[in-house]
Amino acid sequence: MKQVKLYLGILSLLIIGNTVQAQKKATVDSVAKLYKRFFAMEAAAETRQKKLNDSLNTLNKTYKNLERLIKKDRSTFARVSKTIRKLTKKDLLDAKNRYETSRTSIQNTADFMEAFNNGLNGVEASLTFTDYFNAISELNNPTNSELGFSLEQEMVRVLNKNINLGRRKKPKFLRIISGIIKNPITQAVTSIVPGVNSIQSVLNFVNGVAMGEKDISVGNITGVQNGVISYVKHYENLNRASVNLNRSINSLKVRAEGLGRLSNDFVKDMVVPLHNVKKTDLEKASLNQVLNKYYTYRIVSERIKSIEGKNKSSRSGLNYDKLVSDPQLGYSLLNRQKVEFMAEELEKISIEYMAALDDHHKNIVKILKGAVKLNGDPAKIDKKIQNLNKQFERVKSTYKKNVNIDAVKARADRIPAY
Repeated sequence: MKQVKLYLGILSLLIIGNTVQAQKKATVDSVAKLYKRFFAMEAAAETRQKKLNDSLNTLNKTYKNLERLIKKDRSTFARVSKTIRKLTKKDLLDAKNRYETSRTSIQNTADFMEAFNNGLNGVEASLTFTDYFNAISELNNPTNSELGFSLEQEMVRVLNKNINLGRRKKPKFLRIISGIIKNPITQAVTSIVPGVNSIQSVLNFVNGVAMGEKDISVGNITGVQNGVISYVKHYENLNRASVNLNRSINSLKVRAEGLGRLSNDFVKDMVVPLHNVKKTDLEKASLNQVLNKYYTYRIVSERIKSIEGKNKSSRSGLNYDKLVSDPQLGYSLLNRQKVEFMAEELEKISIEYMAALDDHHKNIVKILKGAVKLNGDPAKIDKKIQNLNKQFERVKSTYKKNVNIDAVKARADRIPAY
């Protein structure tokens, strides 16, 4: 028996080890793809930014040349200058409009990050087990009888039918079987699929007993094996559904963590010039800490107002030429695209998470409906399914409330797209 337990324990560790290694590779690949897309976007955005700057310089030179030509022709200057003034006021390349666009972008990006961070925190919190998952995991417990049967009772029934040991030995034998199924040490050693491994432990024990008992034939052992095969499939199906869900969740957890790192770097890159702080001073700070101290809509607006106060005169008001070229208030096209990237990735993670949950729930319901064939009680099975349906609906509604993707996208849209 000790050798059987040792073998099962080693087998469990080998399977767990292989599963963990496979999941690690999958999650590393997932994050690698996330960063690859992000850096490709950065490179493309830098190219577009250079082209935009070249276009701005060309337009600026053209405008100055036009202005010189008009000034040479005094007869047309008065007539055209009024039109030029109207044109420049509406022109997006005008210093005032360019600055106001940057200011709005900076403020609304801070506003976006608040909604984005709340959404990301909601995703990370949801990627943990809830009452819904606990209710499903309980079905793997060999002593659970919510479906109208328990593995312990069914194993005793099958053995009682197929094994004859006499009146004195049989009660003790069946008590040992119940003890094997209930024994938490056995369940801990064979924790991959508790139900299946409890059955395996019982079969190993029965085989050992059969070796020294003339009353137990090969036919008896075969009868026991045939009697429990449907239960093995039931618990394997439950386990397979859990494994598939855990694989999806683990992948999404890593992607969410990667997205958190990207957003952390993004916010710090925005904070450093605006608040004139060193990035090394922010290295150990979490995203929540940086946002609360430097990057809420109110704090950013107050900081911008302070910088504007240093570039303002009582006669002419704000000096837009200085403000638009102030590195503290710069906002590039790349920043806007990073916001779009983060919002889109958060939405993708959210959609994939809900799809994984939905598939898992459908699989569980299908498995429970099939449990009627295992001496399950149809009324109890229906009740369990109804309870799981209600819990699943609560999971979805709570998730949508905590992860408000529409609010994230709406705030991203408020940032001028140039």
